[in-house]
Order: sequence, then structure tokens, then C-alpha cells
Amino acid sequence: MFHGSAPGRWSGRRFQPQNLKKPAKTLDVDSAIAAIKSGELGRVEALGQPLSIAADVSRGLICAQPGHVLIGADFSAVESRVLAWLADDKKKLATYLAFDETGNSELEPYCVTASKILGRVVTPADEEGRAIGKTADLALGFGGSVGAWRKLAPKDTRSDEEIKANVSSWRAAHPQIVRFWSTLETALKRAVRRPGQRFTCGRLSAECRDGTLWITLPSGRAIAYPHAHLVDGKFEDTTDIAFKDNAMGKWREVVEWYGTFVENAVQATARDLLADALVRLEAAGLRSSPMFTTRR
Repeated sequence: MFHGSAPGRWSGRRFQPQNLKKPAKTLDVDSAIAAIKSGELGRVEALGQPLSIAADVSRGLICAQPGHVLIGADFSAVESRVLAWLADDKKKLATYLAFDETGNSELEPYCVTASKILGRVVTPADEEGRAIGKTADLALGFGGSVGAWRKLAPKDTRSDEEIKANVSSWRAAHPQIVRFWSTLETALKRAVRRPGQRFTCGRLSAECRDGTLWITLPSGRAIAYPHAHLVDGKFEDTTDIAFKDNAMGKWREVVEWYGTFVENAVQATARDLLADALVRLEAAGLRSSPMFTTRR
């Protein structure tokens, strides 16, 4: 579904090709598919819970047409890169550049973050360790703390205090990103208070026109927040931005903090990169979609 989410990203309806389950590492997918196709429940049960096995092989439902090749591709750590670019975090961008140019696994940014947190060298081969670094970037990059960490890493058994230490360490290592949060928040609130004026935040800008708050992205596209106005914040002497939203099929007022707007701007910019890539792929003779690309 085109523009299925607020930042403009595609979403799925009914069959969800963007949210297919990853198969268990120990599962022989070919054997599982053969067991299901046999129609014999016992063969499937021998591999595990039938519904779980069926979900494990669901990615195999998407196949290339005869005479075509199915190619799966994705941008590497795109949200982490976009956030660093929007925040002008030169140190992090330099790390990504060094990793891309050298292929040195120790320079892969998720691994660099995980190495600092765990106090040991983490490489992409250490999937569990790298996952800590990825969780840190995705949970903390948009202003989250312990709650966001728990949501993305529910199996992390460490105490809240240990995770808080990781949060503090991550923020101390990314001062430009932390500054970007407050700079964007300030620009948005100024735009709401002074309709018709444009306020910049690095590569982004904010303007309120006819009651709608707009965040203009580097591509020139804008995200809209209708009926935007300021309300009292959760803490004393603070304010948040309220606006109308149609999530869940309802037109209702929601109140959001700066983390939501940072996340929207990052994901919207990443979406624009994907959209531009789809156009380039088709110009090169590939049939493409946000879910898959095929070549004749």
C-alpha cells in the first residue's frame, strides 16, 4: 500500500510481505517445505509446532516467474546512517565510510557500538553481540531509554540500571545526535507558535500553514501534521505538540514528543532513498517494488 504510514513508507495489507517471519536457524527450510507439501501432518509435527513451521517457510511463497531471477536487496543500517547524516554526526559518518571502503568488520558501526557496551571486540559474525549494537542505535537514536530498549530487546535479562548505563554511554558518544533532538524540537515548536515562518534544523525545515505543521525533508517532500498546536507536557513547564492523526482508522488528537518527530524524519528520508532507488532500478531494466525486484 503506497504511503501506508505517516512518513510516507509503503505498508502491507492482508498478506504482509514486509513482515514475514525469519525461519529458525536450526530449521532445514527445504525439508520443512517438503513436509508441508506432502500433506502429512506427522511429518510437519516431527519438525516442530505446525503453525510455527508454516510461518518459518512463508518467505518461500514469493518466487520468481519462469525465466526470471528474484533478487533481494536492502540498504545497510539505513536508519542509523540517515540519523547520523541529518544530525551531522561526522564521527559516525566517518566510521560508516571507513567500513564501506575497507570492509573491516571491526569498523561496522553496530559492532563498534556493541564493543563499547560489552567491553570486548564484536564482529558481524557475533550475531548476538552485534544485536546489542543494533538495538542501541534503533532504541536510543530516537531519544528512547530503558523502555525502548526493553521493547526491542525483550530477552535482555540485565537490570534497568545496567541498561541505563548503556543509554548514558551511547548519548555521551553521540552528542551531535542528542543536540539534533532538541534543535528539531525547538524548530517545530517555533513553527507552531509563529505560523507562516520557516525554521531550519540542519537539512530539515519546519513551517506551520493553515494549522498544519510541515516538516520538509532533504528531498523536498514534506510530512504533514494537521491541526497542530502546543499542549502542556508531561513534566512541569514543558510543552508537547498535539495534532490530528488517522491511525487505526480514527481521526483523533494525539500528543507526541520530539522522539516521534525525529523518528518520522529519519524514516521518511530513508523512504525517499528507497523510492529513488526503485526509479533507478527500473531505468536499468529491472522490475522493482518496495518488497522485491526481478530481472528478465
